Amino acid sequence: MTARNTRHPFHTCRGFTLVELLVVIGIIALLISILLPSLSKAKKAANRTVCMSNFKQMFFALQMYSTENRGWIFPVDENDGNGRPKNFGAMHPPDQRWPVYVRAFNIKVPASPIKYVSSFGTFNNTDYPAGVAGDNLPIAFDAKAYTPPVMICPEDIDAIDYHSYVLNAHIADERIRFGTIRLGTARSSSNVIIAGEKRSQQRDYFMNRDGFGGYDFEFKRVVEQYRHGISLGSNYLFMDGHVDNRLPAAAAKQLDPWDIDATPTPEPTPPVGG
Repeated sequence: MTARNTRHPFHTCRGFTLVELLVVIGIIALLISILLPSLSKAKKAANRTVCMSNFKQMFFALQMYSTENRGWIFPVDENDGNGRPKNFGAMHPPDQRWPVYVRAFNIKVPASPIKYVSSFGTFNNTDYPAGVAGDNLPIAFDAKAYTPPVMICPEDIDAIDYHSYVLNAHIADERIRFGTIRLGTARSSSNVIIAGEKRSQQRDYFMNRDGFGGYDFEFKRVVEQYRHGISLGSNYLFMDGHVDNRLPAAAAKQLDPWDIDATPTPEPTPPVGG
């Protein structure tokens, strides 16, 4: 009997053809192109939620500051000579800006003089040259140690001075405190903005509407108007504690319901630095 050289069918090895490989690669590429936009949207939605949570934590910190400082919502300085308080913002060195005074942020400031280096030379926090930071000059100091992490929006990937949020300066100008009923045309604290989102390359810690370039000049210069998308705009913290997104036109209307050009109602001078 003649022996036949036979193989079991399962022993037959057959590789993918080039056409089959191209089809598989095409299907994978198609799936990726479908999934990537969804993943990007999900990431942006998550970042927007984190940003809103940051605002909530800021609100609780400001509430705690308020209970210790006769209702004042955030730290302000003595009058600027025009009947309005000064603000602890970019005109001060980073160890003297408003987040440091809000003790709920638990920022530890070194007791020894803090050295800064700028185009003006080397100096410490006791001889800080007025107007340096306010003029948006390239300052080499690091403000990170004096800025709580909740001051950064995850969508703000290039935040100068490590903060993404700015307070509403009109609240200080009008000497508004928590619980006040003097809300101008807003009628309700839910319609008054306390804080908003800052443009990445602006050093400001405060926002307002008026300016030399027109009534909305400062708002457009400082506020990031579309951080979370063209349809959503940016997030804002309101006086009643809720956080919501607003498009620029709507946000600007809720920034100054008192009309800052009107003479503010006299009230006690706020405590210096809390």
